[in-house]
Amino acid sequence: MLSAWIEAARGRLRGAEPRQPLTVQATHGELAKEGACLRVRAEGLTDRLVRLDEVSEVVLMGRIAVTTPCLHELFERGVPVAWCSAGGWLYGVGQGLDPGAAGLRCAQYRASETLALAVARELAAAKIHNSRVLMRRHRTEGGAVDEALLGRLSRAEARVPEAGDLETLRGIEGAAAAAYFSAFRGLIKPRALADGFPGRRRPAADPVNGLLSLCYGILVRATTLAVLQAGFDPVYGFLHGPARGRPGLALDLMEPLRPVVGDATALRLINTGAITAADYAVGEDPPRFADGARRRIVEAMEARLAERPPGPWLAVPPSSYRHLLAAQAKALAGNLLDPERSRFAAYLWR
Repeated sequence: MLSAWIEAARGRLRGAEPRQPLTVQATHGELAKEGACLRVRAEGLTDRLVRLDEVSEVVLMGRIAVTTPCLHELFERGVPVAWCSAGGWLYGVGQGLDPGAAGLRCAQYRASETLALAVARELAAAKIHNSRVLMRRHRTEGGAVDEALLGRLSRAEARVPEAGDLETLRGIEGAAAAAYFSAFRGLIKPRALADGFPGRRRPAADPVNGLLSLCYGILVRATTLAVLQAGFDPVYGFLHGPARGRPGLALDLMEPLRPVVGDATALRLINTGAITAADYAVGEDPPRFADGARRRIVEAMEARLAERPPGPWLAVPPSSYRHLLAAQAKALAGNLLDPERSRFAAYLWR
């Protein structure tokens, strides 16, 4: 895992950007500053050096210590650091101070109910639309998709603009999600995994739900970093209200990309045999993926985030799904700061 993402940071992957995330996934390790580089020490791996000017963000999965000089240098350069569990759950984020974020956060907190509802409607409609596109795409690839389900999703998307309050909107979105996951097993080719999928459940007791949760956890982390770098408070959302320990705004902005990035990656891993039922230890408490399987999942999600999104969305199309997350955050910032001149539009998959 470590060596793969050092290669990405050095720009050797096809279509790579000058700066890339550095992900360190290990049971124990240390990140330290050494001149103009980061020295990565991880259990069972040879020490590695990564140039600081090639790193856009640092993601630590496992018990990875970071030296104080290293943190000072990263924060001075505007590089955020995300601490995650070995399973990908985001614990917290560290970054330097940004005085320019004060005005945006004031606008975020003071957003009118009308504006907040408009943003929430846009995100919910995009999520339902993109879920329907995923179903259609997999139908053309031989997946079993009920035409009636596609109709239900289409009608749910059409009802979103009619929602007069957040409670009604959440009800529409929740019913659409339940219908979507009731048919999700039809997209899963390995019969044992499809038969063992009971629909979306948390906590995850089966491999498919475990895979979805891990993919969503990685997407939450990427979105949280995007909203922080835009200057937002990641906790204060619109579709997801503020709650202790929950990045509400990050969850809001990732909704349109759940099917596009999270579900699409999970299905690719399952249907190509990269992840199997044997990779998930259901007898453990809590159930979890084996180390090798978890690394493959993280690599697949990072690769998906680096792909170029299809279809026109902005005048200057984002070069990757990761950049799309940042573009959505900036578009929302423009809408909140000047709602008369700027309208927020969520990403619609093609």
